[in-house]
Amino acid sequence: MRILLLSPYLPHRNVGHGGGVAVRDLLRHLARRHEVLLAALVRPGEPPLVAEVAGLGAEVLPLPYSDRSASGTGRWRVAAG
Repeated sequence: MRILLLSPYLPHRNVGHGGGVAVRDLLRHLARRHEVLLAALVRPGEPPLVAEVAGLGAEVLPLPYSDRSASGTGRWRVAAG
């Protein structure tokens, strides 16, 4: 089965909150038996962690996260992708 998993954060090893741990465990469990694509917002400093998450057995589609400091077209990065 092909599964698309959407997450507002990248569920890396040091995510630091219960929601991230739950998404990480769900991803690991689903990837054992299914083809999983994880689409997750990636915050500044997290791009190097994408490979670690992909190591759980899923394809990872990193979506850039624009924080409050983004202005102008920088806020449109996800839409322009």
